[in-house]
Amino acid sequence: MGGFPGSNFPGTNSGPIPLSNAAVGGGAQDVVSALKGISQQLSSIYSLLSSKLTSVGGGVVTLATAPATTTVVTAAGVTSTSRVHLSPQTQDAAANMATTWITAGNGQFTVSHTSSALTDRTFAWDAFQ
Repeated sequence: MGGFPGSNFPGTNSGPIPLSNAAVGGGAQDVVSALKGISQQLSSIYSLLSSKLTSVGGGVVTLATAPATTTVVTAAGVTSTSRVHLSPQTQDAAANMATTWITAGNGQFTVSHTSSALTDRTFAWDAFQ
């Protein structure tokens, strides 16, 4: 496991940070060494995460009202392999999360949802490749 609880990220190849000497009265060099280890691990984690996710768009969408059960969003950077994530911006949007899903396509994505007369089912969205 990495130096932080739950930080067993693939590709970090580093073990726990040796803080034991610093914690029991070790010298300043032990603290500096530990901080360098933390910095290296954070840099590795950042590199890993940034290499895996590239933002291809974002915005706001309000779901179409009844009788519609889908809402199509035009998004130039989105492809069929994009991951689109919704974040509810209203209480009604949050209440509809369990029955809402996304299908990504080239230049657009489709939000499938329940039919409702509510006009404030608004979500922020982000798409990643």
